[in-house]
Amino acid sequence: MIQTMRVSRTAVSTARRFFASDAPAKPAPRPGVGIFGRISSFLVGAGVTALGTQFYIYQELANGNKMILAKQKELEDRLAKLEK
Repeated sequence: MIQTMRVSRTAVSTARRFFASDAPAKPAPRPGVGIFGRISSFLVGAGVTALGTQFYIYQELANGNKMILAKQKELEDRLAKLEK
């Protein structure tokens, strides 16, 4: 059983820390988000918001036009009845 617990020297150097006195491995530095990444994220968000807003405005205009045309047709029908 002891033989199976032996680890080669290369495996120990790449394995986890076994003792508290071992120095922890420093993580690789990760690059932060640059100014161009932030600007592009903002522009994508603004574009998606603009498309959504355009859809709702178009829907509101279409419904409003249908309502106005229906009221005008109703008034024309009433006027035609009065002229008879």
